[in-house]
Amino acid sequence: MNAFLNYAKLCQDLAGSHVTLLQSLRVSLRKALFLVMAMGVLPASAGSDELVVSNLMEMKWTGNVKPSSEKIFAGGSDYSLSWEAGHVPTSRARLLLEDYSNLTDWSSYHTLELSIYAERPNETLITIAAYPEPLESDEASYYFYRIPVDWSGWKEFSIPLEKFSPVRSPDGWSKISRLEFMSHHGASPIPGTILYLNNIRLKP
Repeated sequence: MNAFLNYAKLCQDLAGSHVTLLQSLRVSLRKALFLVMAMGVLPASAGSDELVVSNLMEMKWTGNVKPSSEKIFAGGSDYSLSWEAGHVPTSRARLLLEDYSNLTDWSSYHTLELSIYAERPNETLITIAAYPEPLESDEASYYFYRIPVDWSGWKEFSIPLEKFSPVRSPDGWSKISRLEFMSHHGASPIPGTILYLNNIRLKP
């Protein structure tokens, strides 16, 4: 009988130890997660619904553009996008956002920010276009914003999305399929023009 009571007490003690161990693990995990988030290893959105800055430099760009370390913007990405804006007859740097489903909804963002490097002022006219429609068409609807190259060196831009002009009838900012930089939209590319893009990002 005594042996049975001793065995029962041992089981009870072990069960209590397991509960205490699990509670300690839960506390430790919470602390570890908090520290990881505080160090920036995880984005703030991992534990909340807060909208964070989206860095578009890290995505796959196509067209007359390629990564380059020749011109770097201080405080931006560690490489720039070298854009052959003088390519004739058309020149574009294109980002297909439909490949990144979490970046197609711009409705909660307020601003498109970027930095552009120009060797010298010239008559190049940059058009930034955001397309809600996935397919290219002469009748496509989109939003656009134009920047004349009238500076040399780096220049920062902070463009509110409300400053983009609509063409035809784009259906809001909730489903943007692609973003393009063009030098042949409403103008002609100027041969030999190379621009560098950096720090392209969306901000709430």
